[in-house]
Amino acid sequence: MPKPKADSVYAKAVKEHQYGFSKSMSHIKEEIAKLYKLFEENRNYEYEIENYDNSKSTVLLGNSFRPLKNLKDEKNSELAATNYPLYEVWEEWFKNSGLVERDLFLLTFVSSCDRKIWRDFLEKHVFYYKELLPHPNKRGYDWDNAILNILNALQVKYAFEEKVDFLIDASSALYADLPESIKEFEYVPGKNEYYYNNNNGNGWQSQNFFDVYLNRIDLRNVTTEQEIKIWNLYRWRQLNGLEKNISHCKPFVQLYSAAFEQKLITEGELYEGILEPERISFLTGGNRNYRNQGSEDLLVRFPFLVSMVDKIRETFLDVEVKRGDSNTSVAHLVQSFQKIFGANRLVELITALGKASLYKGYIYSWSYTDLTKQKLFSFLLKRCYPLETDTQESFNALIKKAKISEERLIQTAIYAPQWQKFISSYLDWNGLDEGIWWFHAHTKTASYSATNSELESEAARFSTLDLQDFKDGAVDKDWFTSAYKKLGKAKWEMLYESAKYVTDGNGHRRARLYADTITGDLKIREVTAKVKDKRDQDYLRVYGLVPLSKASPEKDILARYEYLQQFKKESKEFGSMKQASEALAIRVALENLARNAGYPDPVRLTWAMETKQVQNILSKETEVVLDDVTISLVINNEGKADLVTYKAGKELKSIPPKYKKDKGVVELTNYRKTMREQWTRSRKGLEESMIRGDEFLFAEMQNLFEHPIISKHLEKLVFISNDNQIGFYVDGSLVTGLGEMISLNENQTFRIAHCFDLHKNNVWVDYQKYCFDNKLQQPFKQIFRELYVPTPDELKEKSISRRYAGHQVQPNQTLALLKTRGWKVDYEEGLQKVFHKEGYQVKMYAMADWFSPADVESPTLETIEFHSLKDYKNIAFEDINPRIFSEVMRDIDLVVSVAHVGGVDPEASHSSIEMRAVLLRETLRLFKIKNVEITGNHAIIKGQLAEYSVHLGSAIVHQVPGKYLSILPIHSQHRGRLFLPFADDDPKSAEVMSKVLLFAKDNEIQDPTILSQIDKTYA
Repeated sequence: MPKPKADSVYAKAVKEHQYGFSKSMSHIKEEIAKLYKLFEENRNYEYEIENYDNSKSTVLLGNSFRPLKNLKDEKNSELAATNYPLYEVWEEWFKNSGLVERDLFLLTFVSSCDRKIWRDFLEKHVFYYKELLPHPNKRGYDWDNAILNILNALQVKYAFEEKVDFLIDASSALYADLPESIKEFEYVPGKNEYYYNNNNGNGWQSQNFFDVYLNRIDLRNVTTEQEIKIWNLYRWRQLNGLEKNISHCKPFVQLYSAAFEQKLITEGELYEGILEPERISFLTGGNRNYRNQGSEDLLVRFPFLVSMVDKIRETFLDVEVKRGDSNTSVAHLVQSFQKIFGANRLVELITALGKASLYKGYIYSWSYTDLTKQKLFSFLLKRCYPLETDTQESFNALIKKAKISEERLIQTAIYAPQWQKFISSYLDWNGLDEGIWWFHAHTKTASYSATNSELESEAARFSTLDLQDFKDGAVDKDWFTSAYKKLGKAKWEMLYESAKYVTDGNGHRRARLYADTITGDLKIREVTAKVKDKRDQDYLRVYGLVPLSKASPEKDILARYEYLQQFKKESKEFGSMKQASEALAIRVALENLARNAGYPDPVRLTWAMETKQVQNILSKETEVVLDDVTISLVINNEGKADLVTYKAGKELKSIPPKYKKDKGVVELTNYRKTMREQWTRSRKGLEESMIRGDEFLFAEMQNLFEHPIISKHLEKLVFISNDNQIGFYVDGSLVTGLGEMISLNENQTFRIAHCFDLHKNNVWVDYQKYCFDNKLQQPFKQIFRELYVPTPDELKEKSISRRYAGHQVQPNQTLALLKTRGWKVDYEEGLQKVFHKEGYQVKMYAMADWFSPADVESPTLETIEFHSLKDYKNIAFEDINPRIFSEVMRDIDLVVSVAHVGGVDPEASHSSIEMRAVLLRETLRLFKIKNVEITGNHAIIKGQLAEYSVHLGSAIVHQVPGKYLSILPIHSQHRGRLFLPFADDDPKSAEVMSKVLLFAKDNEIQDPTILSQIDKTYA
């Protein structure tokens, strides 16, 4: 091992000071002390950072020293260097320190050596910074040592340009000085070291401490001259030590190739460097290997490797395809091939398999695993790709000569889709491509992104559905029908049998189930039984796909729709995880039923079926006459169905007991139950429609307003048209909150306006006033719905909301509340809700284990974040639909208000307080009360006996200047007595307003328990 030349950078540096520093160690220690002092002086400096998920945080320098922004591959060193807090302070220190770039490099080079047996030798050659660099937080981890990070940040601009030459010479000096005792070292694993990895042998080379300089050389940035020096170092390292370790310490393939190019080694020696399973793997696959520097572009830089790898591939395959059941001497290398090429190889493999089936299941092809002939040939078949020179004519000739059956070809086309086009053209089966990709799209599998991208592009040729829809379980019936008709029954059955090769597992079951359903092989009775008895979600998905009854299709659609609604109702009995998965299956089932029935989407199906259901009832006899008693089914002004009983023209309070079991009366009672369920369901459905933003056509609006139940809800709701016109829908026109009439045309679409629409168009107050003036009670909170918009803090952090951070909630109540709103528990991260149509999910992170009793500590809410379903990255709040953002925050606000530890948190629900302020203001206006002032979260009342304050959140009453008044509410007495402009049960709002109205007229209070509490001293 030659020592560094006397005039080299390294030799000159170490001659001046130990390790190569430009200054003495005492000088360096003084300067590091100055740097540490500077840091301590600025430790309370506050700065803003950009996190990995694009959110922003404000941190203190003393707690964290981090880059300000996520700059990826920034070429401008000045810009990259200044991407650190107080960079000018640290740069000034460096300029005044007398240190140079080499010092920065050495001060941050390596932390420590924890093996005393080696440290005594290594400390002569290697500087360890652990003892020199102080740690501001005294925790001892290098990654969060601010002083170390500052020195690293300075190197972005002040880089050590001669680093490679320095490292080569430093490594040479260290190796040249290695004593024989180290070279002859052999590591012996302890008795309990079961997982000891001896891939690197067990000599001195396996210890890593001696390669500190060599390992820091980046082979992507070296000259040819440097590369040869590095080759010599690695080759010396390989050959000096235990003889049995030579095969474990081979230099990188890049170095072998460079040495061969410079004629330093023979072709045989180059083969020696290549013929390793791991190296064969990345050379035949073209992928990067983290243990081999420069592996990603080897074949481009060294073209001679291409022919050598091809020679290895072809020679070894020639040996392997002739094998019997036993492994050959090259089997361990052959199973490392990531890609093989050529139609001739494909035919050889199929022929060699003989009558053996293709192996179904995942193949673990590590070099030390013995594979059977069936497994290995199936593995190679999957990795066999067409050559550019393979033509359809040559492919056809090879197949004909080998006499490969149609069945085996179909299996191959599914097993190795890269050959599908050749096989389809050879067989010339009309519809084969369509059929194969139909099975791929409808198979339940989690494929890699490369497979997904190919599937996405192929599926787009035949279907308008998104790939995510197929993963959720949607079925494209038209695609199936087209492929099935073209192929015919016999060919389809062959394809059906081969579908098991689409995936390693059992995912093809779903695709086969769908196929059986559409062809009619699976009957509705069998599907219904599976759904009812087992609650099988795949069968639920196909429930709507089973061919409709030819005799009465409309009746069949309605019956299935009603059953799906019943299934949805039963789902509430289960936990949030099952509820969420069943909700997805129900959604897909409704989509499949809608497609099967000819409706464009489930929303149209839902409203059509709701209309059909009530029409069926009203078309029957809705009146029963028994003696002189008449019992009728009626719909009141609110849209609710009821039974009214008259005897001799006089209305009775209830049905006489002797008539209750009459067949006709029982039938009317059942009709009433069905219509009341529809009243509740449609009310909830309309609210969900508002949240989703479903659009209605003009003709659909007209039809819905003819529905005796739904129309009663709709006439109380505010709509917004596609051209931003807002109003109540009345006889084909919109009427604004101010009474203005807006005419409409048949081409317009509508959706139920969200409070964000009212706020955005500056008409919210008009409609709130209209509600009170006209005593309008809406079916759900629309006009008086709480609105949540991103706060300045949220917009500043971009994608992380902390508005509820720190709130503790009761876990059981929280889960109960949120699971009814479509949230489910994520076992690792908290609660989440998925918006499939929009392509994102929201997660509520909490310091909690939602699955264990919260006896010790209640969950503490942390952050709320939206993630993309495609790449799982955070989405900025400004890119989230404002309607969805508001509803998500409304859900969590409800939790914080209702499930807060210790009961209602009076300060939590700001939007609820704002809405109560509006309700109270309008109520006071109606009652013409002028002695109440609303300020912030309180109503201030100037009564005749005293002055009072009522908190709009908690409804707590104080007599000014602070005496608590105990006024216990009886919520059932408030209900119905005080007007609220929505049908939701909101006892707290009613309580707040009742108390305000009570104390506004305190001179009329007669309750002695209240009067005794009012202190006349402050009156």
